[in-house]
Amino acid sequence: MVSPRATPESLTVATIAGQIVHAVYNYRFLTAVQLSRLFAGHPDAEAQALQRLVNADYITAIRRPTLDPYAPNVVYALGQRGANLVADRLGIDRRHVRWRKYHNLVGLSYLDHRLAVNDVHIAFAVGAPRLGGRLEYWWYEFPIKENIDDPDEHAPPLTLRPD
Repeated sequence: MVSPRATPESLTVATIAGQIVHAVYNYRFLTAVQLSRLFAGHPDAEAQALQRLVNADYITAIRRPTLDPYAPNVVYALGQRGANLVADRLGIDRRHVRWRKYHNLVGLSYLDHRLAVNDVHIAFAVGAPRLGGRLEYWWYEFPIKENIDDPDEHAPPLTLRPD
């Protein structure tokens, strides 16, 4: 997904809010820093939009433990009303939105991994247009179902996961 970067004057809180919900859906988990990289809106408007979206259950704020005091400790994920909004914006039935509440319940190692992958995704999505390119499509877990033989012949084959 390539998010168009608009000028701060052209963004309203309502516009930012809708874009945030859709970005959280596409990326699954995002920090405030990652959201600020995706959108060039006014920082106060983004903070207000995040708080309003959390209060209205469009997105969920998940606190995560961090050892680094400067690392973001709040991660945003989709909420129930956010999934409904995504379905409305995409013009699809809610059952076709790839999100359920239990998708937000993940371990810390998965969450950190996903945020790191999102950093790379955001770098390409934001950087490519600056260099005259564009990111056509992003696959988080490309569906490779290739079995790799385990050196221990008594074990079942290993599954290749590209990331």
